[in-house]
Order: sequence, then C-alpha cells, then structure tokens
Amino acid sequence: MGRLIGFDEARKTASALGWREKVVAYVTRGPGELLVLEHSPEFADAGVQVPAGGIDRGEEPGEAVVREVAEETGLVLAGPVYLESREWPTEAPSRIRHYFWLVAPAETPDSWSHVVRSKDGDNGMIFTLTFVDRRSAGLFTGHGFESGLGELECAVDEDEASTHRDTDRNVSDGGHVQPANRPITAPLELETRRTAERPPRSRDDLGDGARFR
Repeated sequence: MGRLIGFDEARKTASALGWREKVVAYVTRGPGELLVLEHSPEFADAGVQVPAGGIDRGEEPGEAVVREVAEETGLVLAGPVYLESREWPTEAPSRIRHYFWLVAPAETPDSWSHVVRSKDGDNGMIFTLTFVDRRSAGLFTGHGFESGLGELECAVDEDEASTHRDTDRNVSDGGHVQPANRPITAPLELETRRTAERPPRSRDDLGDGARFR
C-alpha cells in the first residue's frame, strides 16, 4: 500500500529525488458508488482500475487529477478533494501518489465507453467506465489503486453526516430542505485525519458540475 506521507513532505521528496508524482482519482456519484475503468479485451490483464496518471512539469496535483479524469473518462469535474499521499515502497516510475476524491453529478450515466486523449502511452485506448459498489469494487491490487479507499470511506461518511446535520437544522428552523441525495458538483469541505500536512481543499473555478468532452 505504500507509506503514508504528508503532502508537503511527499512533494519535497519527489522534487529532491527526481521522482515523477502520480495522482489517483476516486470519482463517486452516489455515496456508495465508485467509478472504475476497464481496458479493451486485448489488455484484459490490466484488471479493474480507477483513473490515475502522472503529474506534468509545472502542474499542481489538483490540476493533474482533474486533467487525468477528463482524459480517461471524458468527465470534466470540479472541486477535487485531497485525501492522502503515499510513498510507493518499490521502484516505479511514479513513487509518490496523491489520492483525490471528485463527485460526478447524479445524472452521469451508469456506464459508457471513452477513447483516451492524452500525451501518454494510453492515448487512443478505449476504456469502459462503470459505477460500481465502492466497497466491493474489485480493484486490481498491488499497484496502489485501492490504497486510498479507507480515507475515501471516512471522507464520504463525514460528508453524509454533515449533510444530515444540515438537513436536521433546516427542519428545526422551518427552512427549505434539500434532499440528502441532491446532485452536487463538489464534496463538502472535509478535514483530513491521517496526514499532518495537506494542500488546501480546492474549490477552483473549474466550471459548475460535470460535462463530457
């Protein structure tokens, strides 16, 4: 799973040792869902993955995860929420991994196919994207795709609890109540529990909601 490491330390380590950093994206739609991708049949041994990829020179991790999700899924999403960072224990092109959570609108399809458009080796590949139960996603193990799921679960649970608290407060105040499963364009602000250092939670003006490109 890799060693848990603070965000600032992870970035400094990568810079000092010349390691390319990687971002891993957990995209949810409903609280219990996770977006996974599978390659076309000729790459069946690649297993079930989530969107991920290297950070380009001069690019911030939050920018990179938005770009990678767009390239690999066609979804343009706003407001990535940082979860944690890890240092990979074995030799790999990207030994520092940053994990993020993004939320897709409720109207996003259950499943679709997408042709990857990127500058990397996966350009032109066809991915099948599907929302599955995040607690039984069956992610390909040994490559870090599953490593941040524990922090994702904590973040989603806290977001749900916050939503219910807001609903209860609105009811007691006699105000208008939005349903808990309302479409949202970005997760609520969350506190990271496992890392002592973290970047600011991003609410950049990256556009409202999501769209396919």
